[in-house]
Amino acid sequence: MEIALFFILGASRSPLAASIAIVVPFIVVPVVSLFTAPPDKAILDKAFAGV
Repeated sequence: MEIALFFILGASRSPLAASIAIVVPFIVVPVVSLFTAPPDKAILDKAFAGV
């Protein structure tokens, strides 16, 4: 994402592109989490059995 923003905004605005690339996941991840179902408890128990 940052590479695309770098080419869209230009080299002089690369700090802005980096800042956008850092902030966007904080918005996107919760939105995606709202629309996805949580994993089954059995899968989580198997994944973390040795922990």
